Amino acid sequence: YQHAIEILDSNEQIKSKAPFGEPQLSSRELYPTIGGAINQKSSSFKIDYQEVENIDLLTWVMFLADGDMDLISIAERSGHRFRDIKEMVAILRSQDLIETNQLPN
Repeated sequence: YQHAIEILDSNEQIKSKAPFGEPQLSSRELYPTIGGAINQKSSSFKIDYQEVENIDLLTWVMFLADGDMDLISIAERSGHRFRDIKEMVAILRSQDLIETNQLPN
């Protein structure tokens, strides 16, 4: 019950500050600088799969940050854990890509 209460208490609505086009994650060092190596058999490049997962999470959050969606809804729709979504929100907020609105309890 405590975990559920913590989720409800920290739920927020989010809104993108870059709603039109791509938010340019690479210029904010949120996207890999070396491309084309993911899932390529001929590549000797060692991919950090956690980094790939983070990109997926970041894009889910940015895509759904319309000002009406809350973090619980994003977690349900994306299939990712709430705490991982919350972590990506903190990263995007630090880069001034989203704004949040605390929901009333």
